[in-house]
Amino acid sequence: MVYNGFGRIGEKVSRFGMGCMRLPHKTDEQGRGVIDDAESVRMIRHAIDMGVNYFDTAYAYTGSEEVLGRALKGGYREGRVCNIGQE
Repeated sequence: MVYNGFGRIGEKVSRFGMGCMRLPHKTDEQGRGVIDDAESVRMIRHAIDMGVNYFDTAYAYTGSEEVLGRALKGGYREGRVCNIGQE
């Protein structure tokens, strides 16, 4: 993986990131589309294993922040979380 410097803080960010807007979905009992937690966590962890350390998520990506949290739970790889948003 190729990494670039991130501002003046000395961190390195992977050139490839993973967008979390379109995580895999499945249909629930009421016929609604919901995030497939197991598949999403598997995909996120695979991206981390491949060197990705940048994930794009937002409140508007309904449920993606929670799934990302579950994928990182228990210290899965070292990482930092940066949340940039509006008040």
